[in-house]
Amino acid sequence: MQQRQRQRHNLITWLPEQVPHQYPKQKIDATGRKVTTKHIAIVEDKKRQEDELKMQAVENARLKDENESLVKEKDTILSPKLELAANVIDQLKSENHDLKRISDHQKIRLDALTEKIASHDELKSLRDEVARLRENVNIQDPRMQEKKQLLEEHLRLANENRLLELQNEFYCRMIQNERHPGN
Repeated sequence: MQQRQRQRHNLITWLPEQVPHQYPKQKIDATGRKVTTKHIAIVEDKKRQEDELKMQAVENARLKDENESLVKEKDTILSPKLELAANVIDQLKSENHDLKRISDHQKIRLDALTEKIASHDELKSLRDEVARLRENVNIQDPRMQEKKQLLEEHLRLANENRLLELQNEFYCRMIQNERHPGN
């Protein structure tokens, strides 16, 4: 009787006719049925697969929960950050446009100033020519004095005309730039 109880505690026991140190071909299960080792291996494999399936189901549920939390995190944390980044980009684009417009205005002013300097150099060369011619001209002659005055007046008017042309060109460029800021 004790032997039967021991057999019930041990799910599988060896048959007495089996030789020691050999692998058994048959075993007796707890209910007293004879079971082959192949059947035992299949049952154990099935049990191992069921245990593995349960572990995979637990892992799958954990990953689903993690995925849901990541989606919520994306919605609550990343979306506002992306909106903020988009606002910063828009602001930077606006600042870039303003700086480009200012740069265009500065370029126009620089061009006008360069032309004015060139005009100033031209005026200086004309003055030098007038001074050279004065040295060669007899100032006592009234006709020569009149020519000298006319030449000086012509020089002054040419300079004034050039400055007015530069101002006009500068204002035209500013107006055109304000109408078409991208060009």
